[in-house]
Formats: sequence, structure tokens, C-alpha cells
Amino acid sequence: MKAWGALVLVALVGCTSSTRAVKQDEPAKAPAAEAPARVAPRSQVSFRAPTVNGGLDPAAVEKNVTARMAALEACHRAALESAPDLAGTMALSLQVNSQGKTVGAQIVDDTMGDVALATCVAGVGQQMGFGAPDDGQPAYVSVPLTFAVK
Repeated sequence: MKAWGALVLVALVGCTSSTRAVKQDEPAKAPAAEAPARVAPRSQVSFRAPTVNGGLDPAAVEKNVTARMAALEACHRAALESAPDLAGTMALSLQVNSQGKTVGAQIVDDTMGDVALATCVAGVGQQMGFGAPDDGQPAYVSVPLTFAVK
């Protein structure tokens, strides 16, 4: 019988050490509210058919821009860090030499006015390379871009 008494005493001590008595007049505390998790804005970049002046194949230009969409979205995501609602349009203007290398890239018709975004997008454009223009002359390309937040 002594063994059962000791066992019950150990069980009670074990139970009471991990519980807290609540006074009758003490109000129940609600769990602390957690701040809602902030969802990072997602970039969506699209483009309309490029305007090509010179001997470059417009389909090849579209293919090249499509291949750079991830880089363009990375530019936009970086800009969204400081301006979460940044959306609008700009045109990427490229000058391509007779060998198909981009020798000039600039942003025109920018509705957003974010210098860092424009600089990044122009840098992506500067890295684009094309086959030599069919006519052996420099070519000029304008790519209308739209930046949205989803």
C-alpha cells in the first residue's frame, strides 16, 4: 500500500509542477495576436511587338527579349523592395551594330520614373546580342515593356 501512495504522490507532484492555478477573479488572457505575414509583391513583366528599323528579323528580336524576361522581372522585383506598388510602362530602345552587337541601350517613355529600374532594364538590353542585320547596316529596336504588380 505504501508503494501506491508514493506513486500517487509522484504523479500529483508531476502534474502540479507543469500547471498554473488561475484565480477566479483573474481574467483569461487572450493569446497575443501575431502580425500578419507580409506577402512580397510579385512582378509581372510583358512586352508588345518590338519596332525594328533595319535588317533585324522581328521574330528573332522577340525571341531574344523573351529569353531575358527573368532578368527584367529581377530588375522589377528589386525596385519593388522600395516601392511595392511600382507599375507602369517604358520602352527599351536599342542600337545594334552591323555585326549584331547591342552598342547602345536607353529607356524612353518611362511612366514610372524609377532610376534604378530604368538603369537595370537598360543593362539587360545592353547584354542582348542579335545576328548580323540582313542589310549589313546598324539597326534600331524599340521594345515597349509593361511592369505590373500581382
